[in-house]
Amino acid sequence: MKFKGMILGLALVGFVAGSALGQDGPPGGRQHPGAQGDRGGDRDRGPGDRDRGPGMDGPMMGGDGGGFMLPPQMRMFQGYMMMVEQSARMSRDPSTSGVAAVVMAGDMLRKKGPEAAIDYYMKLLPDVKDPTIERSIRFQLVELYKRTNQDDKALNELTRMITGKATTQPSEK
Repeated sequence: MKFKGMILGLALVGFVAGSALGQDGPPGGRQHPGAQGDRGGDRDRGPGDRDRGPGMDGPMMGGDGGGFMLPPQMRMFQGYMMMVEQSARMSRDPSTSGVAAVVMAGDMLRKKGPEAAIDYYMKLLPDVKDPTIERSIRFQLVELYKRTNQDDKALNELTRMITGKATTQPSEK
């Protein structure tokens, strides 16, 4: 069983390496930024580009063609692995998981209308212990109040988040 897995792994590596090495270089002899000690290439990149590896800037990956193209199966596998990694990272942190749940609940409640979402979040708020999740709910409430022309309630929630203090409107006393 281990032998078959090793053979399959070697075949996959050979397939990827062969397709990468068998492609033509960049047009016009242009080199990838940072190639052969060119340290100036990093200045042209944005902060989010530093994590991008080879193959992430080809035409099939939304770039300008400077890198190699990944086969569709590898792009699909890469996307799947990124999704698994993101899900695992999110599930390790309770605050991140809770914020994701708040956003998902908002998406699910969207078809029921803003009033149903407001009712849901208001009933949920007293049971929320994590301040990050509470702030996420309050941001959702601000958006919902704005959509239903309840600007006073939206401002009340914003004031509560800015000051960190509970606020009450005259009608709530």
